[in-house]
Amino acid sequence: MLRGITIQRQKAYCMLLTAAVFFVFTTFLLLFPSLSNPLSAQAFIEITKTAFPEPVYTGNTLTYTITITNNGTGPAQEVIVYDTITAFTYPEYRITTSGSWSPWTGSHDFGTVSHASPNQRNVFIRGQISLGQCSNVSNTAHVVYHAGSDTLSASASIESTVIDNQPPNIVCPPDITQSAITYECYSFAGTNPAMATDNCGVPAVVGSRSDGLALSDPYPLGTTLINWVATDLTGNSSFCIQEITIIDNENPTINCPGDQFVNTDGGLDTYTHTDNTWDATGSDNCSVASIEYELSGATTGTGTTLNGVTFNLGITTVTWTITDGSGNTATCNYTVTVED
Repeated sequence: MLRGITIQRQKAYCMLLTAAVFFVFTTFLLLFPSLSNPLSAQAFIEITKTAFPEPVYTGNTLTYTITITNNGTGPAQEVIVYDTITAFTYPEYRITTSGSWSPWTGSHDFGTVSHASPNQRNVFIRGQISLGQCSNVSNTAHVVYHAGSDTLSASASIESTVIDNQPPNIVCPPDITQSAITYECYSFAGTNPAMATDNCGVPAVVGSRSDGLALSDPYPLGTTLINWVATDLTGNSSFCIQEITIIDNENPTINCPGDQFVNTDGGLDTYTHTDNTWDATGSDNCSVASIEYELSGATTGTGTTLNGVTFNLGITTVTWTITDGSGNTATCNYTVTVED
């Protein structure tokens, strides 16, 4: 009787132990399916993206390096990297550091990427930063792949600092040549400012005169330079020079005394004039370079004053010429008659 009870208890213990082992084993399989079934191994791809150089100047080349790594327990299939490049001029790529460059069309298919070494792939994309790129460049690369029956994806973003080092384009207004105002030695030049364009916004244009005066002030005789400077939003600048030339084409004025009648000096056949009352006078709107005479007829000669000049017996014509600083001239004449 006792033996029968003992056998029944042993059977009960065995049933309990079997149930416990089954529960533990089943739980383990649920928690770690990849260890119990190699066919359930999963790919897991991570993606990183870097840029060089940092910062980058407009018009220079920027290179992206996109790296994908399969850190999972199974192969990734149909692995495709996507990257839309908008800030580059003619982007191109390669998948090795020494390979040839090809036009980048927006994606590259790596096919299968193993989880075993080598489990990493690279895409290098380069291009020239567009001259019109005036702000930092933000860019995101994506990878899409199959892990078993699942379609998974990952992405990596980066922002590159873009520095504008392109100076503005500036075009000077045409040079100006005009006459001085009548009776004056200056003129007002109605000049328009230089025109400037820039790859990044509208540049500021400032003009300064070589004589330091305001652009609206009158311009003196001769050539005055205007230095036009265009400066963009990042401080790049360019300049051009405009010439404002004021010319004097107004003749000077001259005044001569009337005809003169004199007698010879005592005991001589000549007359010597002893003051400057016979000298011509003149003026000009700008400047007088010279007033000179020329004698013809009974007496000949040249000079700048008749004071002390000896006239021969007869009629002498005195022709005075005034010349201003620009070469404009005016003349007047009279006669000197010397009688015995």
